[in-house]
Amino acid sequence: MTCPKCQHPKSKTLNTRSTDHAGESLTKRHRKCAACDHRFVTWECYEPSDPESSFEASDLRAVISKTHTWLQQARRIPIVRSAIDELGKHLT
Repeated sequence: MTCPKCQHPKSKTLNTRSTDHAGESLTKRHRKCAACDHRFVTWECYEPSDPESSFEASDLRAVISKTHTWLQQARRIPIVRSAIDELGKHLT
C-alpha cells in the first residue's frame, strides 16, 4: 500500500479488523510506512465478480497440479494424476 505522505510503495500492516457496515463487509487496516514511519488507515471492501466470466478451468487445473506436486514432494497425500485429469474434464 502506498504511503499517502511520502508515496513510498511499501508499508507494514500493524492491525487488521473486519466489520460490517450497511450490509457490506469491510476490512480496516492500520499501516505504517516502511520509509517515513507515517501511520495511516485503509478501508478495504470485497467486490465479488461475476463467477461465470472470471472462472477459468485451466487455472484451477494448474493450481491442483501444483498442489499435487507439492503433496508428492512432502509425501503427505498420494494423489493419482488421472484423478486430476478426470476432475478437469468435469470443469470444462
